[in-house]
Amino acid sequence: MADAAKIIGIGKSTLYKLIAEGRLETMHIGGRRLVRRTAIQALLSTM
Repeated sequence: MADAAKIIGIGKSTLYKLIAEGRLETMHIGGRRLVRRTAIQALLSTM
């Protein structure tokens, strides 16, 4: 999650807010929450 926040250029708390609002899609693999690159690209195109 920290890597995703860094790529987007936001803090982790803002990243979690975007996820809670449904503006950033995540997935769970092995108990970890991950953000796909395509989800990051989609978010950046709307910002």
